[in-house]
Amino acid sequence: MKIMKGMKIMKKICLLISIFFVMLFSFTAQAKEETFSYLLNRKIITRSDIKNPDRNITRQEFIVILSKAFDFNDQHPSHCFNDVPETSANNVYFSGAYKAGWLKGDEYGNLN
Repeated sequence: MKIMKGMKIMKKICLLISIFFVMLFSFTAQAKEETFSYLLNRKIITRSDIKNPDRNITRQEFIVILSKAFDFNDQHPSHCFNDVPETSANNVYFSGAYKAGWLKGDEYGNLN
């Protein structure tokens, strides 16, 4: 059972790496469109996320995308980082990624 779970995680990691590779270097407009369509269909990103697809994404946006892709949506989020307001809409993703061990704060408890 652990092997199957590990394989699913590795498959998602490989998929995300290839998606971000296409997004960053997008060889063709068609490749970029297909990548955005894939992410939109799986609700990993929204239309508002791609208003300006050529801009760099922020660390916060990357964490949200990663959390959505790996289902790190914490239905009962805890306040994990001092510099992320507890009322932030993205706190469910930060908390989920933190609980999954994908995020750690600095020595002051900040995500930065």
